[in-house]
Amino acid sequence: MESKIVLLKDLGPNLPVGFGGTENEIIERPWTMKQERELGGIRDSERNQNVASFVSVVLSHLCSRIGPYDFEAMKEPERRVIVSKTLMPDVYYVYIWLRIQAIGNMLEMDLVCPQCNHSFIFTGDLLSTEVRVPEEGAERTWEYQLVKPFEIRGTKVESLILGPAYWSAIEPVSAGEFNTGEAKAALIRGSIREIPALDGPIALTLDELDDMVKIDIESISSGLEENRLGPDMSIEGKCPKCKREFKTAMDWGYDSFFSVSSRLNR
Repeated sequence: MESKIVLLKDLGPNLPVGFGGTENEIIERPWTMKQERELGGIRDSERNQNVASFVSVVLSHLCSRIGPYDFEAMKEPERRVIVSKTLMPDVYYVYIWLRIQAIGNMLEMDLVCPQCNHSFIFTGDLLSTEVRVPEEGAERTWEYQLVKPFEIRGTKVESLILGPAYWSAIEPVSAGEFNTGEAKAALIRGSIREIPALDGPIALTLDELDDMVKIDIESISSGLEENRLGPDMSIEGKCPKCKREFKTAMDWGYDSFFSVSSRLNR
């Protein structure tokens, strides 16, 4: 997949991938006390839901428009459906954009150096986030040939057409049942756009991939990372104590990502 890297500050309020048309604008609602109370109430009542599911709640409450979809003309359940059908790279991007518009671009994180175990506060600028976007006219799917074909619904499957997953792929992975294998399976399933042997698009259940072997699981996972679009959800820096460089995942959980303790400079 042909792509390029741009900085978030340059891409601005626009989806990195979009819905296939020219309308890719993001318009946010003001984050008022009303929104704070509503989100807080949902958060308190659904503490067992995973981060991905609550991201959908945040977007459905705080977006006025995502691409061609006017959220002001929709009820909350309809907005949640649209978020579920939005590509993962776009959802991540909108989430970061909402955070910047709400409380600023500087993000503080409590980190522990993986090299020397030194605890420190890391401050990063979300506007400097690297965002991978597809080149104009580039294909957004690719074909993967299975090392070990297996059967789905009585048909031998030898290849898969893969692409960026929709947000709905990881929403069902519940917080209480989360494990890396479950998440990996959900992501792979959500990235399958077509199965040539089954003649076009098809909605799979997780257990229909149960016969996929490890080499294919890891090869597909590697391919998804290699062809990843959207914002880089990791941070890189240098430990203030041992001076060695590190790379770690960004903490995008609601309670920390939208914390008022973060720097408010813009």
